Amino acid sequence: MDVPTLVLCGLATGVAGCLGWGIRGVFGGPSGAMVPGALMGGTAGLLAWRGWELPVGQWPVLLAAAGAAAFSIGGVMTYGQTLGLVHGPRRSATYWWGLLGCLVKGALWFGTGAALLALTARGALSSPAHVLPMAALSVVAAAAGKRWLNGPMDPPRAYPLIYFSHRAMDEDDRDRPRAESWGGLLAGLSAVLLYGSLVLGIPCLWGLTLIGALAGGLGFAAGEAIQSRGVNRRAGRERAWVDWWKVMEMTFGLIGGIGIGVVVALAAPLEPVAPPSPWSLSVAALALWAWGALAVADGYGVAAAERWFSLPMLGGLLALIGLSAAPQAAAPVLAGGAVLYLSALNTLLHWRGQPQPRAYLVAHALAIAAAAVAIAAMASWPPRAALAGMALAQTGLVLLKELALRGPGGLGQRVLRLGAALPTVLSFLVLCVVLWHLMG
Repeated sequence: MDVPTLVLCGLATGVAGCLGWGIRGVFGGPSGAMVPGALMGGTAGLLAWRGWELPVGQWPVLLAAAGAAAFSIGGVMTYGQTLGLVHGPRRSATYWWGLLGCLVKGALWFGTGAALLALTARGALSSPAHVLPMAALSVVAAAAGKRWLNGPMDPPRAYPLIYFSHRAMDEDDRDRPRAESWGGLLAGLSAVLLYGSLVLGIPCLWGLTLIGALAGGLGFAAGEAIQSRGVNRRAGRERAWVDWWKVMEMTFGLIGGIGIGVVVALAAPLEPVAPPSPWSLSVAALALWAWGALAVADGYGVAAAERWFSLPMLGGLLALIGLSAAPQAAAPVLAGGAVLYLSALNTLLHWRGQPQPRAYLVAHALAIAAAAVAIAAMASWPPRAALAGMALAQTGLVLLKELALRGPGGLGQRVLRLGAALPTVLSFLVLCVVLWHLMG
């Protein structure tokens, strides 16, 4: 890997992470985290294979799908109260502890993404025979880690020994303490690293994961330090239009994305992934159906789906099982259709507050049609055009969701109240243009 390609890959993936994480903040949750994962993985896959005598077109879509699955895993972590420790009213006593929490959670989020993207880039996850044992081991380890490191959780009587969220000051506190799951991700990631290095024979996986973890941890901590300084400054003209939470998210994505670009560039394989056997299509369909059912039900707030989908490692690894079974068929579905549809579903559910499935019948049909177009685009368009289309489509959904959240009233009244969101949307469009040129 030559240095100019490494630098370009890191820079472009950082821009993709900056844009993607800004978009992710609008949608939230594990499914929202698929957006930056897909953009970072696809951008890195597009640039890391330049100059290789390989069928390059398959890699951006495959890495986009793997990135979407891998980064959805970290979306189960709660961090709003952790950020509150840094910039909230009691920050004088909790500032550094909150920043440590950001460092830990950012490192685990991007470390997990880096590890799974590196394994995908190395071709190590090209068969369910490899992914199924790793998934089972890591999910069990994650459940044990969450229980041991993030328990007991019985506020106000008992808290975990290491706890990065808000402790209730009294029983009437509206923002109740939240259960954390970073310990589950730590144990699950450790299982992935052990399996990848010892069973799959990729000893460099530890170093590649460390690069991603350092970038993610530093990015999250730096972004929150900037936000804390911004929101606690004396009133100035910039406070009328600067969204410091969005600045934090985009700083997180920028610095973490640079690390992911470097990881994928260093992990680029020596040969293409072998095509799947015919029987594996059924495995892919079953795994993606199970993952999709959980993701959609979680979007609708189904309690059982929320419990299963919040288990560390489970959701993303289900998607990776499907991807490993039939990468050429599953990658466009996951990176194109699923990412777009889940963002559209999130927008629909917030248009008037509570879900109204009958009223949304036509809108859902349109969202499904758009997802079908996205799948076709991912499968047939040049990778650069497909990734640019994804970025623009997600930016458009951001604008629609901002319309949905502008309060009561008709569409005309919502448009008039949209001014506060325009700087964010315009910044996303600028980043789309910059990303297009860097990918070219």
